[in-house]
Amino acid sequence: MTKYSIKTITENYKMTAFGVSLEDYNDWAGNAAKTAAKKAEITENGKLAELLSKADGQEYQINYVIDHKAWRGFGVMGEFDVEGAVVLDFLAGDYLVVP
Repeated sequence: MTKYSIKTITENYKMTAFGVSLEDYNDWAGNAAKTAAKKAEITENGKLAELLSKADGQEYQINYVIDHKAWRGFGVMGEFDVEGAVVLDFLAGDYLVVP
């Protein structure tokens, strides 16, 4: 079983990630399947490895809101230009769950 810790961020920051919109946040099984499919896609096509190589190598699972919809993805700290990835803005006081 993986252990996680919570990391509080003291200043504004950006993250770059690949992810999916969750149309029905209460569809646990469907959302888990969409998230797993996206992770498999970016792993197989090398996009996640490309992103990790531009950052410090630490991968994060990210929960965010885009266009008033829940969004879940995988990414890194920092702003990077990788095709298909989005750059997310976070404010000081937010937290990360780190494996």
